[in-house]
Amino acid sequence: MKARYGVSSNLSAICLNGQTVDLTIAAGVIVSLTEVPGPARAVILPLPIEPHVHLNKTFTAQRCRAQKPGLFGAIEAMAQDVGNWTADDLRLRMMRAIEDAWSNGVAAMRSHCDWTAPTNPLAWDVIGEVAQDCRGRMPLQRASLSGIDLLSDPDHGPPIAARVARDGAVLG
Repeated sequence: MKARYGVSSNLSAICLNGQTVDLTIAAGVIVSLTEVPGPARAVILPLPIEPHVHLNKTFTAQRCRAQKPGLFGAIEAMAQDVGNWTADDLRLRMMRAIEDAWSNGVAAMRSHCDWTAPTNPLAWDVIGEVAQDCRGRMPLQRASLSGIDLLSDPDHGPPIAARVARDGAVLG
């Protein structure tokens, strides 16, 4: 028994604060609550959020096999795959990941995006477009992922931070 934001649901025999209740949810808000006798048959929980994903890297495992084990091998393999990234490729993979998350009950996501050069990465813009497309359904927050050497550079760090702030995103 799953209720989603924006969907109305009538739920019976729910355990809420140790009491058994029937409740109605509309647009993600409990609009009626009635204590009822008997044991609860279910518990109501908030939907989970995914606080740490890299949507730009989703569904690339088959096409970029690491040649070395561990994190640094994966980073090298991903750096080679970036050459395959187009706006269409990124959007398709990101939307697939969001659909998978949504169908499994995830209510919101935060996606990091590698920002390794002074220029704005393509994936940053695509994540922003996807976030706009999904805003009424699943909130998606962007988080730039930059090395301290880039962010501390007085010629590059402030413009990156300003762009991230202007986009309503966070430094991650």
